[in-house]
Amino acid sequence: MKGSYLPLAPILALAVACSQSDKKGSDTTAAVPETAAPAVINLTASDYAFDGPDSATAGPTWIRMTNTGKEFHHVILVHMEAGHTVDELLKSMGSSEKPPEWAQLIGGPIAPSPGATMATQTAVPLKPGAYALICVIPAADGMPHVAKGMVRQLTVTPPAVATASAPIVSTTTMTLADYSFALTTPLAAGKNTIRVVNGGGQPHEVVIIKMFAGKKVEDVIAFSAKPTGPPPGEVVGGASFIAGDVSNFVEVDLAAGDYALVCFAPDAKDGKPHVAHGMFQAFKIG
Repeated sequence: MKGSYLPLAPILALAVACSQSDKKGSDTTAAVPETAAPAVINLTASDYAFDGPDSATAGPTWIRMTNTGKEFHHVILVHMEAGHTVDELLKSMGSSEKPPEWAQLIGGPIAPSPGATMATQTAVPLKPGAYALICVIPAADGMPHVAKGMVRQLTVTPPAVATASAPIVSTTTMTLADYSFALTTPLAAGKNTIRVVNGGGQPHEVVIIKMFAGKKVEDVIAFSAKPTGPPPGEVVGGASFIAGDVSNFVEVDLAAGDYALVCFAPDAKDGKPHVAHGMFQAFKIG
């Protein structure tokens, strides 16, 4: 349900690297860490700001997102290497120079459609460091929301005590490619936990849209090119820009109906949204 993110193309070729650490116990035996459920962060999107915590603990983290604004929103988590700042990242955006290698796109949730009372939920791997939370969806005037102040910093710290996170169990794996979606098993009615990975050479996203009665994926494509009038469907979940070897987990509860998977990320070569290159897929539930 978005237009092109062309003004921010320079940040879209960034790689993601995730790391883990272990902690030993005594000289003779290794400590067995406790197992805990992944943490949860509540994040609210509005026109044009994020409301949420300033800090979090490293580890797999569910980000539960609501939308109180009148526009579509998402959040891209950008991990910044030590010594770099949000201001530096913002100054680099829109530049024609090579993207900063110190900024890493790790995804994040797609907010529900404006007016929806639901929340969307996506799990991301947080490692210690500083993150910028940004929304690059363009407003009606063409300016990306981040240029209107939709940015927030998140500081992630190591856990005080070594704790193993309980694994997130997925019902299917979705691989994003240049320019397609591939699922190991079809999505089904009810709760789905989708592991999303990017196997393409460019950053990609997946927006899951439930179509309104009588609407088709072609209407989504037309709306994304010219977002005027009522949208043809509602966003029910997804994962924003992912680059490199990182996984997001998207939790969606699918009722019967027609749906579409869409990627609106801009192409590295021509700046057109990937949906214009055929990165969309219709599917039906029940």
